[in-house]
Amino acid sequence: MVLNMLIQHFEKIPAFVMVAYFRSITNASRHLSLSQAAISQSLKRLEDALGRKLFVRSKNGICLTKEGEILYEGAKKLLKDIEKLQAEVLDYSNSEFSLLRLGTHETLAIHYWPKIIEFLNRNSSPIGLSIMSGRIDQLCSEVINKELDAILTVKPNLKSNIRSILIYSDTLEFYTSQHTNINILKKSSLSLDDLKEFPVLTDSQAHLAENKPISKILMDLGLLKNHYFKLNSFQAAAQLAAKDLGVALLPKKIIPELGVGLSLKKINVKGIDKKKFKHSVYLTFHQSYQNHKGIKNLIETLKKYEAIL
Repeated sequence: MVLNMLIQHFEKIPAFVMVAYFRSITNASRHLSLSQAAISQSLKRLEDALGRKLFVRSKNGICLTKEGEILYEGAKKLLKDIEKLQAEVLDYSNSEFSLLRLGTHETLAIHYWPKIIEFLNRNSSPIGLSIMSGRIDQLCSEVINKELDAILTVKPNLKSNIRSILIYSDTLEFYTSQHTNINILKKSSLSLDDLKEFPVLTDSQAHLAENKPISKILMDLGLLKNHYFKLNSFQAAAQLAAKDLGVALLPKKIIPELGVGLSLKKINVKGIDKKKFKHSVYLTFHQSYQNHKGIKNLIETLKKYEAIL
C-alpha cells in the first residue's frame, strides 16, 4: 500500500517539502544543512518507493508533477499537525526554558528586538528567541494556528482564543531632512495645506488608532493626493525623506536609531489631531499559552526594559 510506503520513508518528507517549496535542491540544501547529493538521493528513493515521478526539471528550475503537487499539499498539512502535536506533548506550561517562536514587524525586528536580546543576554535570562517578521494579518493567523508562540505588533483584532498584553505606547510624527533645500520645509512648523504639497512617506500598510491603516487616516486628511510612494517599511520612508523626496511619518520611539546618519528633524504640523497617530504595541499569544513560563518571563522582561528607558 502507498500509505505503508510513505510511513517507511517518512524521514524523507521534510526534504521533499523543502525542495518543493524552494523549487531548488540548492536552496533546500542550505536550509536543511544537508548536502545536495544527500537530498537528491533521498528524493530518488522516495520516487522509487512510490513508483511515481514527483519532480521534473525545466528552464525555470524544478517543477512538481501532478503527483508531486498532491504529496506536497498533504505533506505540508501533516508536518504542521506534527508540530502542533509536539507542542502539546512538551507541555509548555511546565517548561523552565523555552525557545519562543516570535513574530514581529520588520521595523521592530530591526530597531527594537536587538536591544531586547542584548538586555536578555546582559541579565542572563533563560528565554531563547526565534524571530521572524511579517505583516500583521499573516502573523495573527500563525499565532492562532500555534505556528508562532507569540507576536509583538500593534494591537490586532482580538479573536476569542488569543490574548494581548500592552507593552508600550507610541506615536507617529513628521520628519524631514535637516539639510533640506526646500524653503518651506526649513520651517519648524507647517500647516496642513503646506504638507499637502509633498508626498507623505511612511509604511502605508501599518495600523494605528482604531485599527485604521495609516493610508486611510492620511486619505481622510487629504494627504494622499501627491502620495506616489507606496512603501512597506518605515526604513524606506526615512531614507527617502533624508534625500529631500518628501516628509516622513515615523514612530517616535525608534527615531533615535532609525535616524542615525540620516540627519532627520521633527516638524510640527498644525491642524492635525495627534491622537489619530497614536498606537500601542502588544504581545499577543494563544489563550492556551497564558501559563507558559517562557511567555510570562518575556512579558516581565519587556516591561522591565520599558521601565528603564
